[in-house]
Amino acid sequence: QFIVAGKDIPKTIRVTATPDPLTSSSNTVHVKVPKGVILGLADVSVTRKTPVLQSTSPNVWKVEDRTSESVTIQPNPHILFAANNFDKNVAAVDISENPATGKPRNQVITRIAVGDPAHPGPTRSVAVTPDLTRAYVTVGSGVAVIDVQTLQEVDLNPATATVEHIIEIPGARPYWAVADKDGHYLYVSDTFAGAIYVIDINPTSTTFHTMVKQISVDVAPEGLRGMDVTADGRRLYAAAPLKGGAAQFSSQNYPNGHIVVIDIDTAPGNKTLWTTIAEKTVSQEPYFVKASATDPRLVTFTNRRSDSQGFNVIHATNDAHTNLTITSASLLLGSKLDNFDVNDASAIALLPAGTLGATQTKDYAFVTGWNRIQQDIPSRDPYIAERQTIEEQQSAGLVLGAPVGGNIGVIEDPFGTPKLIAATAGYFLSMPDGLTLSADGKTLYAAFSADNGVRVFDVQKIVTEVTKSANLVKQISRRDGTFNLLEISPLAGLSGIGPLNNPLNASIELAPIGTGRFPQGLAIAEDLIKVDLGFGDAPGVPPTQPAPTSPQIDLVAEPGDTTPLFRWKATYKDQPLPDGWTTKLYLSVFGPKTGLFPPNNLVEIDQYAHRILNGIEGVHPVPFLPEYREFNMNSVPDRALTLGQRYFAGLKVFDAQGNVRDTIVTEFQLKHAPATTPFSSVTVVTHGFETRLDPAYNAVRPPDAFIELAQDIAKSAGGGVVAVYRKSDGEWIREDNTGLSLRELPPEPGQALVLVPNWMQESDISDEGFAEAAADAIFASLTKLNNDLGGKIFGLRTDGAQGPFQPQSPIHFIGHSRGTVVNSEIIQRIGNYLPAVNNIRMTTLDPHDEIQKSNLIDGSTFVSKFTRDLGGLFKVVLPNLGATLKTLFVNPPPATIFYDDLFDPNVQRWSNISFADNYYQKLGSNVFTLTPNGRSLENVEIDVPLSGDSQKSIPARAGFIQGVGNQANVFGITVPGIGGPHSRVWRWYAGTIDLSLSQFEAGKNGEPLFRSLHDGSLAFPFGSLDVPYYTANEYARNGVGPFQFNVPSAVWE
Repeated sequence: QFIVAGKDIPKTIRVTATPDPLTSSSNTVHVKVPKGVILGLADVSVTRKTPVLQSTSPNVWKVEDRTSESVTIQPNPHILFAANNFDKNVAAVDISENPATGKPRNQVITRIAVGDPAHPGPTRSVAVTPDLTRAYVTVGSGVAVIDVQTLQEVDLNPATATVEHIIEIPGARPYWAVADKDGHYLYVSDTFAGAIYVIDINPTSTTFHTMVKQISVDVAPEGLRGMDVTADGRRLYAAAPLKGGAAQFSSQNYPNGHIVVIDIDTAPGNKTLWTTIAEKTVSQEPYFVKASATDPRLVTFTNRRSDSQGFNVIHATNDAHTNLTITSASLLLGSKLDNFDVNDASAIALLPAGTLGATQTKDYAFVTGWNRIQQDIPSRDPYIAERQTIEEQQSAGLVLGAPVGGNIGVIEDPFGTPKLIAATAGYFLSMPDGLTLSADGKTLYAAFSADNGVRVFDVQKIVTEVTKSANLVKQISRRDGTFNLLEISPLAGLSGIGPLNNPLNASIELAPIGTGRFPQGLAIAEDLIKVDLGFGDAPGVPPTQPAPTSPQIDLVAEPGDTTPLFRWKATYKDQPLPDGWTTKLYLSVFGPKTGLFPPNNLVEIDQYAHRILNGIEGVHPVPFLPEYREFNMNSVPDRALTLGQRYFAGLKVFDAQGNVRDTIVTEFQLKHAPATTPFSSVTVVTHGFETRLDPAYNAVRPPDAFIELAQDIAKSAGGGVVAVYRKSDGEWIREDNTGLSLRELPPEPGQALVLVPNWMQESDISDEGFAEAAADAIFASLTKLNNDLGGKIFGLRTDGAQGPFQPQSPIHFIGHSRGTVVNSEIIQRIGNYLPAVNNIRMTTLDPHDEIQKSNLIDGSTFVSKFTRDLGGLFKVVLPNLGATLKTLFVNPPPATIFYDDLFDPNVQRWSNISFADNYYQKLGSNVFTLTPNGRSLENVEIDVPLSGDSQKSIPARAGFIQGVGNQANVFGITVPGIGGPHSRVWRWYAGTIDLSLSQFEAGKNGEPLFRSLHDGSLAFPFGSLDVPYYTANEYARNGVGPFQFNVPSAVWE
């Protein structure tokens, strides 16, 4: 199954795929990922048919569906995408390194058809998201989406039978696309109109894959071209020619165009968001825009029809980018009298200093020269040598021997004093356009559109040639000056006539890639950041040892350890991260899509800010291994983790501008220490007062919620057996569809055993002795079960059988409401009859053992109070009341029901209890209510008032206040929500067993659990409180006040 984003998030869609029977096995499944799935965004799980033993007399097996935990497939692509304009497809090229040659493979993997086949349109540009999961392609009247991992077009609405090929932009002709730094929005320029379309590409957004804004650009009536986002993600620069689309033989002048600056800063309160904040008049046909990757104030662009200002760099002189200056570089290379030059600059690729190592001390830019044909201009006219005689050429001083056509130019110091210093040889009528560098900067890819392919260049060899001292000497004379070899001879490519027109290093150009017809836009999905994260219990890297040759972090978590060590290694191009880069560690019970990470920008409030670790940078374990960092949870013992709980640890890598460059997530559970007792634990979960007025009442089975609670306890303990008490014979029946008792099929040694008593028929009888009688019967059955299991519960036997016996298993009694009385009485009996058994913990949930007058139900008074104005009551009030109140209206009690006093003994902390914790609320009305109140207990280790305690300055938690989910005022009478807060206590406790549980009672519309600020917006009326259900170590201790939930360091998980 693939859980993918639906049209309305947080709605999701389950997409199911059947394994291939020919290639799958019992432990491995091969599936074709459906087109409705974006693999890097989907939660993937496997469901298998699993035989389960139903009975042993004879053996009966039943095949059940068992579903695995879900995982997310992290992308690790090495793909070049080339948009083939004429073919209406995108070529995907494998650019991973071939170990045998040390060079990229550069093999076409597939050509991906994109767009609506019924309305085909040109594929122009490709934009890859920062998380490397998707590639967006401008096509026709919209934008298509490619899954970077599966290399197929994505069906944008898998919920329907028909394939939705594109994000439709009505009336648009998309040209260029660029994603913002957070991967939240895609910006798309229009070919023929002054419009930029804003598309939501945030997978967690309610408007995912829809256009949310159209930005009007008044100075672009003829359309827009290239765009790019500044390094800080706050500004979008766009090229706005007043006329574009030059023909190959065109020679006319065009009007000056503009560079437009759009505010895309989504910070709260930004009043100029998605508006034009600056315009700068530039020369003819501004075409391509490329922002510096490191300096947010620097942006480059090309004027395709003005070679004297062919390459340009914009300097924003203020942070607002409202004041702009421009530095330009001419595309004249060397002599005007030869036919070796760069014309009509189109695309740009930037190579920052140091990309290739410490020896690369300068920045470089590469530009594609489209090169229109114009007669009698030497570098544009491929036939000038044939038309002019030798005498005419000599008279004009022409030196014609170089091939004429499109090529690549090299610009030195692009952000300082830019200068064209070298170029490759021209290819006739090749029309080069798109240009991009591999992630490591070692390979340059250029789309030579009319050649139907991508040419490939070795960047290290280019830099070697342009810095070689012999190539920099002014030694070649022309009539218009003396020039060096770089200005006269091509770096690579075709040979011309004469030695000076031969390439300086033919090996610079590698084998071309036949991508398809007329490739234009290029984009690379590749990440050279390597991050490995491990956790466990291990010392730092010994300073006497060299750095490990493998990036794998090998730590092993000690079973039972709740404060593991996290260690990680982050490198960029196999070297320590560049200066200014940081890594931050996050830890949470929530996954990467549900709270592990804060938002990447300042717009959104961090709804999960109280996660366990919130961006820890860690420390270096040893000084000379800067790529290693670690954080030891021993340093924050108050944040010790829970054994058996599923956790997510995530690491983000930030560059010097604060942009997220890489993210990894690992999921783990801390194992329990091996059991030293027969069972790792024995837990007794006892339900409380269950009225037979409730339509859900079942006399022969405990409430489903308590069985579910027991199952959660067994799961959190690392696995175990749940059994329910059968009153008819005192047996404990396994809750696993076998129908067998624990006597017939005992639990495995070392497992957890969770027992659920059933005293449903007695629990709502308001008379003396029934709770004690239930305790007697359950104690007797526990004693018999202990003997049936060989004394493994109590560590001794009561039937006279001899040992040897192991130590007593830890016993934990959990009771709710009146069930706390039953548990207390059982523990008393254990103390009386089995005084050696003293490893007992008692948890009480809303203990109800005192008189509460407002629980008395006078049947005649109840009916008379609510039958006034009967029509209005039943039309307005009754539909909103709980099921129990409806029962009372339809079948009112004939007389008084004495629920005010159940005549039970008080819950006590007996001497054989090693630890006791109590959680309660007191929200029941003093007049009339069906909400029983709990109470505080003395002499317990933890005593938590969920409804608050003003005397101790403890606030009420969301949902535990008067008027919220427990009562309403109708006709002057307080109408309760039928024990809402009373039952909410055990729901609250369920959330302490699984710390990621968002709602208890699976398969039902149960109440949500308030774990984060996000939960305050849910439908359940939390009473407008932002007080969470939980904080770590919330009880008063060592001078720290209780429940300090609102301090920034508080952990709500």
